[in-house]
Amino acid sequence: MGLWYGGGIWSADKHGPAAPFVQSLGLGNALTGGGASISAGWKSAQWDVGARALAYRTSDGANQFSLDRGHVRFQSLGGWVYALEREPLVWGFGLNGGYVLGEAARPFPKFRLTTPMSPRSLFSVPLGSWKGELFFGRLENHRVLSENIQDPSYRSRFISRDGDPQRPFLSGLRAQAAFGDSVEFYFNWINLFGGVVNGVDQLEGYSLGDYLTAFTGGKDTLIENGADLSQSQPGLTGVKAKSASNSDVGMRIRFAFLEEFMDARDVRLYVSRGSKAVNTVSFGLLYHRPGYYIGKDLNADWRALVNISPSNIWGRNYRYTAPSPQVPNDAVGILMDWPRWKVGLEYLDTVNARHQFDNRDVEKGHRSFTHDQYKTGFYYEGDALGSALGGEGRYGTIYLQWDPVPEWRVLTWFRSGDRPFRDVLLDWLEDHPGKFPVRNRFVGLQAVVEHRGKAGRLLRLGASTERESAVLNEQGRSGMGFRWFMDLGWTWSKPH
Repeated sequence: MGLWYGGGIWSADKHGPAAPFVQSLGLGNALTGGGASISAGWKSAQWDVGARALAYRTSDGANQFSLDRGHVRFQSLGGWVYALEREPLVWGFGLNGGYVLGEAARPFPKFRLTTPMSPRSLFSVPLGSWKGELFFGRLENHRVLSENIQDPSYRSRFISRDGDPQRPFLSGLRAQAAFGDSVEFYFNWINLFGGVVNGVDQLEGYSLGDYLTAFTGGKDTLIENGADLSQSQPGLTGVKAKSASNSDVGMRIRFAFLEEFMDARDVRLYVSRGSKAVNTVSFGLLYHRPGYYIGKDLNADWRALVNISPSNIWGRNYRYTAPSPQVPNDAVGILMDWPRWKVGLEYLDTVNARHQFDNRDVEKGHRSFTHDQYKTGFYYEGDALGSALGGEGRYGTIYLQWDPVPEWRVLTWFRSGDRPFRDVLLDWLEDHPGKFPVRNRFVGLQAVVEHRGKAGRLLRLGASTERESAVLNEQGRSGMGFRWFMDLGWTWSKPH
């Protein structure tokens, strides 16, 4: 409680192909160079105000000054939180950051509303404790394609020809639940809309219905159902709205018997499924003939079991009784906690089939973390908003955290996987004449060392390297990427 202030110095740089940090908030990723920071704030029982400003010289030699972090938060007596902020926000369980929101990129400005976690019941039957969250923010001007984007040749040409929305809005909706101490559940939905293309505001002429449809991404569920939006749709009021959605659902379960077996403090297994959007239109059919459509889903699952194809149950992209993603991206992992060690294992698959929707060309299909209306996609200053590696890939991650003494912490990530070729072949060949596209296999190692000293001192040193077998999927073009950062800061408090 009371006044606090601080300052610090930092430096960061990167060389070669991408080797993004997971939790650096842009340091060593989009933010390179060196400079100093100054920060101050004040906190009471209900109010929390703070800001941090950076003055620095970029690695290109340009002098910059920016409000890097900041927040004005109010928490009501009932536990509701209202905030104007530019602070990190993580949605999800992944070792490389949440699927839709993580800590690889710098924070973006937004308004955020959070409800308290409250127990819910139906006819006196407990349904667990639930909370909700929403935000409304805006991304940057002069957007840039990520180094890890899966089809740079195609996207760069499209943007040069038709432009890409600058300063688009980003909205988010989240439901989170806890069932006792052992089971957690969430559903996340974020949505790009608006922006300015070649001087034209994409929200010009929008009605209230258009704004609401764009904010919630309502049209994206229709697209998942194969609706032709060039034709009028019954019950759809936001006919002009354009948006791009990204979503995921996840569950994490604590296993007491594994804790006892491994003599660990905490062991949790998690699974999540992400997608560009989900098909919910079938719920309307379920409402009118519930028995019939529940039966259709059960019959399809039964056929999968009879044919000894249980994977078809998990992989079905159309259901009447549950939201169903057309092209799901799945993650499964486990995190184990001992007094001085944390160990995590994860497998993540963000690869979509090269041809989708009746074998349409690759540029017409779903591409993870991007969209045909918003070509730059779900990135901020070139860094992934969600899972740190972005793009499309299949990879495993081993995470180790070591706390030898309270003042010191060492965090490491080891990753290995591959990225298939997902660019448009003719565009790619124009950029790589005489070359042949192949799968890009990669191995990466990242380490961050933290030291917390007296007087609020925090030192963070990080290094990340990644070796690629085929940079930009070009056969015979191997490469090594390297990034590093140093961040030293102090914080002093002055109580009431």
